[in-house]
Amino acid sequence: MTTAQGEHYNSMQRATTKPTILEARLEGLVRNGLAWLAEWILCFIKIGLFVLSIPRRILPTILHVAAFTTILPALLAISVGAGITVVNLIPTGWHTDLWMQYGWVQSIAYSVYNSTFLREQPTPFARTSLPPLTPGQPYDISLSLQVPFTPENLALGNFMTKLILTDAKNTTVATANRPQSLVLRRQAYWIPLLMGSPQVEIINVPLVENWSPSSQPGNLLGHGVAVARGASHQGFHAFIAVGRSDAWKSLGSGQGKELSIVRATLHGHVKLSGLRGFFARHKLLLFMLTTAIFFAASTGAAIVFYLLLAPSLSADDDVAAGGIPSIQEQGTQTTPRMGFKEEDTEPPSTSETEYSWTSGGPGRRIKAESDDDDSSTDT
Repeated sequence: MTTAQGEHYNSMQRATTKPTILEARLEGLVRNGLAWLAEWILCFIKIGLFVLSIPRRILPTILHVAAFTTILPALLAISVGAGITVVNLIPTGWHTDLWMQYGWVQSIAYSVYNSTFLREQPTPFARTSLPPLTPGQPYDISLSLQVPFTPENLALGNFMTKLILTDAKNTTVATANRPQSLVLRRQAYWIPLLMGSPQVEIINVPLVENWSPSSQPGNLLGHGVAVARGASHQGFHAFIAVGRSDAWKSLGSGQGKELSIVRATLHGHVKLSGLRGFFARHKLLLFMLTTAIFFAASTGAAIVFYLLLAPSLSADDDVAAGGIPSIQEQGTQTTPRMGFKEEDTEPPSTSETEYSWTSGGPGRRIKAESDDDDSSTDT
């Protein structure tokens, strides 16, 4: 093969192996894409390793929180019980059903003549025993009547309600006489065909307001019994009569003046004022506030006691970390310190150090300097 043919062959080979511009661009794009993909893969690997390391870091905290949350249901139950107890401490009053007596004949004994007379009670009446009352607590006593709409009741007009309160010694402590009347009221209905009048009317008659068994705790009652704070009065009785005293007179076509009653109930409402009165009217709010405050206080106290008494779950890690010194500390502890004399205040210069390595040490240099001095003196 001649020289010209060899050069032609080499030029042809270089032309075939030299990459084009398009191939270079594609190669650059592929290289950049692979680099970008590798970076994202490394990023995801780092994130995964960090997520996997989180439980190891926060495991003691998670165990502490899990151990503390086990007592929260008990604290919540105790708080609810405290709220119910506080709500029940507020007096709510009382009520008692009355069984009205009609056409009753009373027997009255007179000791003077040693004889007994019969007297007819013209109006319906009832006797009942009151529940234990709190000393010094004001009460509002009222009577609730369910009266049917009958021609006799509507023709009766006004009627009287009489109340007599007596204590255990049959001493009258309070009396009341209140007038009342039955008024026919019509109730509107959405459907006109169902319009009509109610069959029973409920009448509320206020009898006694702001009455208390004893003005102040510790005072002597009429029968000479001292009442201590927190005690309750027992043995109170109530006599109730409803109707007209002239019921024996007839009306119109001969009907009597007696009031027909379906049901009668005597109510004793506790009269509270100030903050107690507000919470007595809003018991649900009192229950929620009491429960929330008690739960917050008990939870705070439990957290304090838990932090003081609970064992530290990370104590072993702290001991291990404190017992094994770091590599830097080990190096600091094991590396011997070089001692310098007080006269050696300046470190050796760079030129002296280089000279000591090249010329065999400081002694060699001193000797050379002395030779130079001798040669200078000889000249």
